[in-house]
Amino acid sequence: MIQEIKTAIAAAIHGELGDGYTIYTETVEQGLTKPCFLITCIKSQVRKVSIGRYGQQMDFDIQYHSNSQNTLEDSHDVATKLYGALECIQCAEGIKLRGRNQSHGMVEDTLHHVVSYKVMLKDEEDEVDKMESIDTTIVKES
Repeated sequence: MIQEIKTAIAAAIHGELGDGYTIYTETVEQGLTKPCFLITCIKSQVRKVSIGRYGQQMDFDIQYHSNSQNTLEDSHDVATKLYGALECIQCAEGIKLRGRNQSHGMVEDTLHHVVSYKVMLKDEEDEVDKMESIDTTIVKES
């Protein structure tokens, strides 16, 4: 699911900002082509909701590396656009996810835009066949 969300984030960024940016969904050790985005899942947590159902929250850090002389101004302009682009993303099969708790900040000339997405998961193995019907007889004792 994490990779599907990364792909949807990349598509949303591309849709909002166009072709002028390289978008990485995997870690790059060296040689980033600027301007670019690096999408990383920084935290994922799962909690059981009920029998066979789980809620998963994933937090993503979208780093933006500018090639502008005015890195700070450029980064804040990009951050403003990311808020709208990541508010609602569309994953495979048309599933839409709403971005929550969005925030951004600068660390060493790199914009860090953080957003969370929640999904509900269903565990197929925990499903139990449901009874179709049951007959009951009430006997009154005298």
